[in-house]
Amino acid sequence: LELGADLHAVDHERQSALHIAVVSSRREIVRLLLARGIDRHGKNARGESAMEYGLGRANLETMKALWGEEPAPHAAPDPDLLAMQRFALAE
Repeated sequence: LELGADLHAVDHERQSALHIAVVSSRREIVRLLLARGIDRHGKNARGESAMEYGLGRANLETMKALWGEEPAPHAAPDPDLLAMQRFALAE
């Protein structure tokens, strides 16, 4: 990123760096990308966010890093959070 990489670039399957970091269980890279402003809700060609793509593929610690923090109590339910909760309950 310091050398000018495009944070919003996607591959031929429209997967972002965040999708790849999640599925590779690279927790620190996930945190870095989120801190730099990558869209955690961006969808790949199959319509999956990084959270959805990581379910069953990434370790739980990486999934927690992807979610970051709990939403505000007044916020509408987030589909990615609901997916992560289902994933955690299945473990």
